[in-house]
Parts: sequence; C-alpha cells; structure tokens
Amino acid sequence: MRFVRMELNNWRSFLGLHQIEFAGWDSCNVTVLVGQNGAGKTALLNAFTWVLFGETTAGFRRPDDLFNHTALSLIKVGTVDKMFVKICFDHEGEQYVVTRSISAERAHNHEPPTVGPTKFSATVRNKTGVTEAVDQEKINAVLPPGLHPFFFFPAENIGKDIDQNDAASIRASMSRAIDVLLDIERYDNALKIISKTLTKHLKTPKNTPKDATIMAAEEEMNDARERWESTEQRKKKLPGIIEKAQRAVDKLNQALEESDAHRGAVEEMNKVKDEIYRENDNIERIRDGQVLAINSACGIVFGKEIFVDAKAALDVAHKEGKIPPKVSSGLLDELIDVRQKCICGRELGKCELGELKSLRSITLEDSIAEIASDLRGRLPLLIETDDGSVDKSVANEILELDKEANDAERRLLALKQRLKKLIDDQPEISHGDPGKTREAWQQQEKRLLRLQEELTDISKELPDLELAKRNAEKKYGAALNRQTKTKAIGEARGLLTSVEETLSKIQEIVRTCARKDVERAMNDFYTPLLLKNYCVRLTDDFRYEIVDESTSRTVGASSSEVALATFAFVGAIAALMPSYARLERLLPAGDGKSVGSLRADKANAYPVVLDAPYSPFGKEYGDQFSKVLPDLLPQSVLIVREDQLEYINSMIDDTRVGSAYVLQLQTGSAESKELVWQNKKYGYVINIEGQVASHTKITPLPVG
Repeated sequence: MRFVRMELNNWRSFLGLHQIEFAGWDSCNVTVLVGQNGAGKTALLNAFTWVLFGETTAGFRRPDDLFNHTALSLIKVGTVDKMFVKICFDHEGEQYVVTRSISAERAHNHEPPTVGPTKFSATVRNKTGVTEAVDQEKINAVLPPGLHPFFFFPAENIGKDIDQNDAASIRASMSRAIDVLLDIERYDNALKIISKTLTKHLKTPKNTPKDATIMAAEEEMNDARERWESTEQRKKKLPGIIEKAQRAVDKLNQALEESDAHRGAVEEMNKVKDEIYRENDNIERIRDGQVLAINSACGIVFGKEIFVDAKAALDVAHKEGKIPPKVSSGLLDELIDVRQKCICGRELGKCELGELKSLRSITLEDSIAEIASDLRGRLPLLIETDDGSVDKSVANEILELDKEANDAERRLLALKQRLKKLIDDQPEISHGDPGKTREAWQQQEKRLLRLQEELTDISKELPDLELAKRNAEKKYGAALNRQTKTKAIGEARGLLTSVEETLSKIQEIVRTCARKDVERAMNDFYTPLLLKNYCVRLTDDFRYEIVDESTSRTVGASSSEVALATFAFVGAIAALMPSYARLERLLPAGDGKSVGSLRADKANAYPVVLDAPYSPFGKEYGDQFSKVLPDLLPQSVLIVREDQLEYINSMIDDTRVGSAYVLQLQTGSAESKELVWQNKKYGYVINIEGQVASHTKITPLPVG
C-alpha cells in the first residue's frame, strides 16, 4: 500500500483547496510537513483517519466540528459549499480514490448555513483498467479500522500507554492489534454465539418433564460454564489492570529514587524482580522437559507387551523368509542391467540372471533390511530386563526433573518473600506529600504483586475449569439422550460443545504464535534504532519488556528507549500487514507461510504517518531515528514542528526526503515568522491583519 495524493477542501483550519503529493516510490521515501503549534498538524493527521474510516484519533478536540468556520461564513444565500478530504492510494496494483465530504447551504441572510450529513464515496481501478465503486467494507479489508491508531500515530504519546479510555484507542492495544491483524474477532464472535446458544436456546422445552438426573446435570453444567467464562474474562482484563498498577508504581518509584534512603532498595527490588522473572521461565522450562521425558519414555515403561508382539512378528517373518536380505539393491540392479559386470569374471547366463531377478524382487532398500534385522536383535534387550532397570532409569530422570522444579519453586517463593520484606522495610518519605508516602507506595507494590499472582493462578486454573465445563456438558448431553424428546437437543449440544472447544484451542494457538511473529518483527525495527545492545521481549499478555542482550535481564530503559520500543511495535504492525494478508494458512505449520514463522516484510510495509515524532527523544536518539527511518519503512509521512527541522536536515542531505510542505498559519494576531529550509527562508506564520480570519495554507517546499 502506498499513498499517492491527498486533497483537503475547507477541512478544519485549512481554508480552500489544498493538495499534498506523497513521496514513497524510490529511495526518496519521506514526506515532511512542517508547521508550528496551532497550524493544524493534528488536524492534518486526523484528515487521514476521517477520510478512510470516518473516525478521529484519541484526544482530537471537537471531532464533529470539521467544516472551516471562515468558509461557512462566506457561503452566500442560495449557494452550497463543500468540505471534503480525498485520498488516492495504490494497493496491490489497484488504484483507490476515497472521498468523504460534508455540504453546507445558506437559505436566509440572517441564519447560519445548514450543514448536511457526511457522505462517503470510493472507487477502485483494477489491473485491467476497469473502475468500479466500492463500499466502506472494501476499504476496511485493505486497512482494518482497528489499526488506524498505529498507522496514523500521534507520536507525542510514544512511550505512554496506548490504552486510553476511548473506544478507538482501546482497539489499538497491543494484544487487540494482533486480534485485528488476524481477524481473531470472528472466533470471539463465534464463541459468544455458541455460548449464548448453549445457555439460552439449546435447553429442554418448558413443557418437557425433567427427571432429577437432567435437572442436576443442567445445574452442574451451568455452574461450570459460568465459572469458566467469568475466569476467562478476568484473565483478559488483568493485563490492562496490571499495566495501570505498574504505571502507578513507577510514578511512586520516581519519588523513592529522589531519596538516598530508598535508592539502594529500589535497585535491589529491580534485581529481585528480574530474578523472579528468570525463575518463572526456569520452572516452565523444567516442567516442559518433564512432560517431554514422560512422553518419550512411556512406550518403554508401559508398553512392553507391544515389544513382545513385535518380536514375535519379526521372528515369524524371519522363519518364513519374509525379512528382506541385507543385499544392496543398487548392486543387483547394476548386475541385471549390465551382465558383463559380474564378480565371477564372466557374463551371466539366463538361469543365473533369473535367480538374480528373483532375489531383486524380494530385496527392499538396504536401510529397511538393516532396520528390520537390527530391531529384531534389540527387542529382546527391552523385553528381558527383569530387574526393572529401564523403569528405574526413566523414573529417576523424571524424578530428577521434578526435584529441580521443586527447588526452583522454593527459590521463587523465597524471592517473593524477599521482595515483600523489601517493600515492608522502607522508611517514610519526607516529602510532606501524602500521595508519595511509603504507605501509598507499599499498597501499590503489594497490589501489583497480588495482580501478577492472580494472573498466574488463573492461567493455571483455566485448563481445569475448561475440562470441568466439558465434562459437565457431556454429562448433561448424556442425560438428555436418555429421553426421546430431548435426544436431538443433546446431540446438537454435543456438536456445538466440540466446535466451541476447537475454536478456543485455535484462538489460543494463533495468538501464541502471532506473539512470536510480533516480537521478531519488533526487534527488526528496534535494534537499528538503539545505541545499546538491547532487545524487546513480548510477554504472554502482550506487554513488552526491554532486555539487555548481554545479561538477558530486563532493564530500566530511558524514556527515549521506551519510546523507540513503542515505535518498533508501530513498525512491526506495518511490516506484518502484507505478510498476514498473504497467509496461505492460519494455523502454524513452521513453513514460513503461516502464523508463528512469518518475518516482517519491510519492503512492502504499510505507510505510517507520525505527528511530532521527535517529541519523546533527546538529540542523540533524534539523530539516530532520522538516520535509520527511511530504510525501515518504504513510505513515511512526518508532521513536525519548526523547531524539529534540525533532525530533518540529515535526511535532506542524504536525499531521502521526496516531498515537503509548510503549513503556513495566516493570522492577524501574530508577527510573521520564517524557517530555514535548504539555506533559504520560508514563512510559516504570515501576518494578514485586517483580512479574513486565521486559517492555514499548505505551501510546497523545494526538495532535491
């Protein structure tokens, strides 16, 4: 996907018609729009989201007041004027034109104009040159609306939590973004429909007599389902709650760090938290190894009868001459094809050739013959071990892993107790501010620990609750099947329950594998931006941590490094869009064509529009961002303040800026101001005292 052109007419502060041509078809792939605060930078960002989706970004003031006020005031009686935004973009060889507009008409001199409803139109010209009208759904298929807060990003918020309390931003949370990318919402919707059907519709008719068995089974089933659903919902909500609790703790930590009495304790607690994280990982690894050991050895421990049967079958095959001889099939083929190549020194006769062909007919590949003979020789060793040494060796391996896991869990418990003691032992903070007292900090730290432990417990509890729900469903279905009138309902419930279970498993597998794709893609963007040996680690609940690769420990990164991590996620989503759009299969197969094994497609990444991208950075990281951005994304649009032009100069020098504009604020209440662009001065505030009201004009700047 590439933006080609945008037209704005009477949009917010932009009076009249304006046009922007976007760069992005060669190495000059950056478009720059520069203007001071109040010139309409944020309004320009919202022009993208409004024309494409009819939505605006979080925090955009007066989202229903879009028609330029001066343009409205100039409408004459009996005439109509329009406010519209039009955008042209290419996608997979097709050209799209999307327009969203509002008309206004003045009926009488002393009345304000009547503003009409929003109208949407879109066309696409396909590869054969045919143009046809398309609807909003077609545009949504190209660029899902739930992802617009990432592609059109108010970068002043980089490093802050994206999950604000408005609907658009909530949809753009990290885990939600993955769901939108993979359209996992269809599974959520299907599961909700199934649950509603099972709990409200597929029940015994009211006039059907119920025996005690059916009533008890129905009550057990409803109870099991309710416990599972409430726990599942709590698990989904907890990551957001934990994130907010973590922010509260971080704010109070800043107060602690200002006090010498607490600085050492904060550093010690951070170390303990890192150790807790590593110990949790260690326990999970050991338990996985234990399961693997049990699975790989269960045949030896529990399946000796299988080996006895196998040996008996091979003995019979050997006695009856059915095990192929250990003869090279390749040598026999050569002897048959070229009779002169005979080890006896003479050409083979017809009789001898017939014997060879007969032998060849029962000769399989060498490896197969070798396996059969070798297996027949080894099976007695597995069968005739009467002293239980095989059982003991396997049991010892499993027990050793169990001991290792128990030791790790004891260390984990000790670390948690140590962390709680560190929290309890901190002295009062002498700031005189009740919001920064030890008690407030202690409460937040303890609450955070409780929430994290709750999430761990719920994750462990859910499989058991799901199993109880499944068993209760089966029990209820079996009870229904015993009555003729309810048998069909029982069978339908059984089918729907199986579908529900399958969809839940698919959903979980896809999310887990997608997390690997996103983490990999984030690091593809994060590593080039950083000046340190850090990487991003994405947790199970899609929160990211910054890790020092040399020590594998999480670090307290600077605000610039946190900001870059958020930008890396924006880049990851943009670069995974084309890969996910071309998915050959959804379920993971490890083949590079399905979820879990996909790479970021930087060359075909979607364009990203960033408003005030340099706001979170210091000089060093601002320069680094400018240096690598043109190579990370094939098309980017930067909306910057005039005081951030110093960062753009390096891209200009490297001929990476292909298009540039100044947002000229025309006003009668401020002095004219100029900026320097390629050693020449251009006005970005123009004094128009005595003329029309303040408005913005988009003027091109020279490039190249």
